[in-house]
Amino acid sequence: MKMENISWLASGFLLGWSLQWLLGYWYFSRRGKKREQPLSIAPKSSPETAVAEQKEAVSASDKEAPSLVTSEPPPRASRAFNMSAPAIEPPSLIVHGDDLSLIRGIGPTYALYLQKAGITTFNNLAKQDPISLVETMRGDGITGIGVKLVSNWIHAAKELGQAAGEAARGNDDLTLIHGIGPVYSLRLQKAGIHSFRELAGAAVEQLAEAVHPPTWMRVDYESWIRQAKALAGLLPANDK
Repeated sequence: MKMENISWLASGFLLGWSLQWLLGYWYFSRRGKKREQPLSIAPKSSPETAVAEQKEAVSASDKEAPSLVTSEPPPRASRAFNMSAPAIEPPSLIVHGDDLSLIRGIGPTYALYLQKAGITTFNNLAKQDPISLVETMRGDGITGIGVKLVSNWIHAAKELGQAAGEAARGNDDLTLIHGIGPVYSLRLQKAGIHSFRELAGAAVEQLAEAVHPPTWMRVDYESWIRQAKALAGLLPANDK
């Protein structure tokens, strides 16, 4: 039995040593073949060759890519962006009837709108209903207009219409005096001052009570009197 065991051990040892040797031989033989493969190193190219190759690559990509440039000329720029084009001027106010822009708060734009709406005189504007006029203007796209503002327009139009009527009856045009406008002219006429002669004979206190200007406004009544005397021919020749 001992001899048999020894023979089995010897056979197992030889078999194991043989397998180990075969595996080692196979592993080192494959590793040796990898080391024997030569490394491929690209040859260095000169700068001229590199530039030529780059040009060839660009030309090839241009042939392959679709062209994005059309043969049609670019569209002309809009005239709205032409800096040399003349500026468009707003339409000027052509007065048909009374000049409504004399009323405070009515500029050329509003006066032109009122004229197009058929309101061409102070009397036309004085007959308007403020609420209806505001609604009409807002319906036409004019914003920033309130009933209070339009009411002031109508009130001033009534005074100016009366002043125009007084001037048409043959009274002197007191607005020829520097510092007197249509409103002050109407107030003076309501106080009984219709002519240059009557104004020339009035006192400063009488004029201030008739005109009744705002507290912040300083009015030179003595200048009114001097101008009225000159217009009435009441000044000596050396004082004119």
